[in-house]
Parts: sequence; C-alpha cells; structure tokens
Amino acid sequence: DRETKYLFTKPYLIFENMIVTSTDNKKTIGIASLYGKKVAVVKGNSIEEDLKRLYPAIELVQADDELRGLLLVSFKEADAMIIEPQRASYIIADKGITNLRIAGRAEMYFQLSFMVRNDMPELREILDAGLAAIPESRREEIKARWVRFPDDVNIARLLKLLGGVGSVALLEILWNLLLRRQVELRTVE
Repeated sequence: DRETKYLFTKPYLIFENMIVTSTDNKKTIGIASLYGKKVAVVKGNSIEEDLKRLYPAIELVQADDELRGLLLVSFKEADAMIIEPQRASYIIADKGITNLRIAGRAEMYFQLSFMVRNDMPELREILDAGLAAIPESRREEIKARWVRFPDDVNIARLLKLLGGVGSVALLEILWNLLLRRQVELRTVE
C-alpha cells in the first residue's frame, strides 16, 4: 500500500539484521541454525513476512514490539530474535538487558530511505541528489556515532569486580574512622 501512495529515495543506510540470543549461547550462528527453533518477531513487521516466506522451518513467536521480543529471548520463551541492529543496541542498553548478545548475521537487510508523496517526484530527485553527495566515509562516521552495538561484556563478572572494589574501599574508610576514633580517645586521656 505504501508503494502506491509514496515514492522512496535510494536507501541512505543499509543494515544487516542480526540474530540476538541469550548470552548462554556462546556460538556465532546463522539463519540456518534457527530451523526448528522459536524466533521472536514483531507482529506485522517485514522481518516476519520475509521469514514466513523464505524460512518456513523457523517457528515464529509474535511480539507486540521490539522490547517484548527481546524480553521473550531474555526470559527464554524464544531462542532468538531477528532485529535491526540499531534498535537492538538501543533497547538492550536503554533497558539494561544484560543477558542478550548479538550472535550472528541474519542475511536479511533493513534499508532506510526517505518517503515522499507520489505527486512530488522532484522532491525525491532532490533528496537522492543530496544523499548521493554524502561521501561513504561520512556515512560510516554517522553510522558509528548513532548505531552502537553492546559489547559482549560479562556483566555479572563486572558487577562482582565493582562490588569487590567497593567493599575494599568501604573497609578502608571504616578502618580509618576506627583509627581516628582511637586517636581521639587516647588524646583525651
């Protein structure tokens, strides 16, 4: 329906959708690894349509939005989710979901384009010309600035380390307070 009402510029950014799994899965996986598995998808999303058409052996679990889909994976109600990497990285970081990781490439692409009304082809041409003038190096800079992938950090280990450092600092403060109190008591005598 959008294609009949609107015109689209050439894509200005193209992302390969990624496979997100729990951190329990240590392997790098591809789309074929998902055959027979439960994969979370956003209901009505183009990824859902493509998976149904191209990979019928994958069991799809519908979610209302990306966050709910990622939570299905986080709580092990789905084995994986195929999602645009910029959305995944933002949601994972924003919501503090610590048990998910990008486990592989889905070999499915998300293309960002500008959409204009179909009665304005000149505007599409102007936008295409403007986009074509942006060098690839600048596009990569923009992508690097705005699209971040969460590092594969072991959050539990990091929290233990921070807790250990915090405990040592707290003990040192308490020890200093006790020594100061002893010095004050002895100076009064």
